[in-house]
Amino acid sequence: MAEFKKGYDLGKKIEHAECDRISKEWGKLEKEVSHLINKKDADKTEREKQLELYHDLFGEAKVFETTNVTELDDKLADGFEKAILEKTK
Repeated sequence: MAEFKKGYDLGKKIEHAECDRISKEWGKLEKEVSHLINKKDADKTEREKQLELYHDLFGEAKVFETTNVTELDDKLADGFEKAILEKTK
């Protein structure tokens, strides 16, 4: 829980305009990946697999880009994402 809170606190420090930009980018990516969720890996093209990987790592990449964090786990990234999405509602 401590890592989630740490990520959440980091996300709350990001300026609103940057949160909007990240949220819009997430939204576009979600739309591109949504149709791939039910598709078998064997049926996906290499580009679709790369897109899915980018989607999976997107939150982590944004933590690194917008904070001074040098190590991260999934809970921290989840907290960061929650804070970003709350700020853009």
